[in-house]
Amino acid sequence: MNLENKVGAVTGASSGIGRAIALDMASKKMKLLLAARRPSLLQEVSNEVTRRGGEATVLVADVSTKEGAESVVKEAGERFGSLDVLVNNAGVGFFGPLEEATDAAIEKVIATNLMAPIYSTRAAIPLMKGRHGAIVNISSLSAFAPQPWLSLYSTTKAALRGFSTSMQLELQPLGIRVIGVYPGYIRTDFEKAEVTTDAGRKTGRREEMGKPGVVLDATNVSKTVVKALENDAEGEVFIGASGRVLALVATHLSPLVKRYWRNRYRRVLGSAG
Repeated sequence: MNLENKVGAVTGASSGIGRAIALDMASKKMKLLLAARRPSLLQEVSNEVTRRGGEATVLVADVSTKEGAESVVKEAGERFGSLDVLVNNAGVGFFGPLEEATDAAIEKVIATNLMAPIYSTRAAIPLMKGRHGAIVNISSLSAFAPQPWLSLYSTTKAALRGFSTSMQLELQPLGIRVIGVYPGYIRTDFEKAEVTTDAGRKTGRREEMGKPGVVLDATNVSKTVVKALENDAEGEVFIGASGRVLALVATHLSPLVKRYWRNRYRRVLGSAG
């Protein structure tokens, strides 16, 4: 796909992976709808998009609500008249034992990580039919290797993987590609907005338990996503060779992966005690 003058919408665009994707898309001279909850940061990204040769419209929206998720697509359609690329990137983490999770925390993680992509995708289908564009869902390697104290996050990312696979099959005849992206640990400020329980805060062991493998930058993800779009890729996309290897190991050597996390978890609990 030639991305020049194509219309894209990116959620969670004010920082981290969403910001990096928006800026790399801008370098391809795309027209972008940037959605996030923080207006000042969002405007900074918009200014940088323009500086790089793209066009940007800002939408302050909370995609954890059905109305917010759908408004991203609606605004893109009203502003630009079409939609070629939808990037479902907005997400929220969770760290701590499930027994300490409040109802509000459970609902927030599920609504942001899973329901938002579902609602925005449903809204986008009429706009994207026959345009040979793509829907990009930013998942996680946690979809392949669920971790203790990251139960809600791992569960929603695994569910998003299933949704992406189903949509790939369902939407391909309509001329819409679906790409599931599976980063490992990425160096961003994601954890600052993470839902953390009392035990999670007390142990202070998030780094030890939640950062397996190689730590990459958001630009590693954004460049991979843009390349996938330009190459008309679909299906599962990993960030570098290490990401693909970790996914294969988690899939085919599941008992070893479980043992690894079990031992790591014991060390965390031992340190906390």
